[in-house]
Amino acid sequence: MTLKINLEKAYDKVSWDFLQATLHRFDFPTGIIQMTMWEVESSMLSMLWNGGRLKPFQPSRGLKQGTPLSPYLFVLYVEILTFHIHELNREGSREAIQISREAQLCLICCL
Repeated sequence: MTLKINLEKAYDKVSWDFLQATLHRFDFPTGIIQMTMWEVESSMLSMLWNGGRLKPFQPSRGLKQGTPLSPYLFVLYVEILTFHIHELNREGSREAIQISREAQLCLICCL
């Protein structure tokens, strides 16, 4: 089987719902999950447009780059995706993995 996953800008595309489900799947305590999700969801971004700063806004997905926690969260996130890929491969399924309302991962097998 050959599998190609594009991880370009992968931190920016992490679904917060899927991340929270991943933490539950690994049996993290509820308090740790709440603190982690607060850290992930509390970021605010602002942009410069024609030399002026636009009003800050809150993103709806993604992990902060440069924080010590983000690489570990991303590894857990990818571990669950790997588990789903192995399950689909074992079943011989050609179904897509629903990551969130906006995203799904399609498994393409080349034998």
